[in-house]
Amino acid sequence: MKRNIKIKARVADYGRMKSLLNALGVKECQSMTQLDTFFQCKVGRLKLRILRISLQLARRGRGIRSHAI
Repeated sequence: MKRNIKIKARVADYGRMKSLLNALGVKECQSMTQLDTFFQCKVGRLKLRILRISLQLARRGRGIRSHAI
């Protein structure tokens, strides 16, 4: 049974990590970059999150197209 796995990690060498995952047969379909900014409030903190999502779509015989949202 196929399963989706999401991993969130800090990596010192992104290129090396990607090469190792590709060697294991892992294919990247979506990558996301996020920027969190925290603001002090009277009670707690307010978090502003900005996301940049890159989707890669593959169709048979048509290659890969990338789209940024």
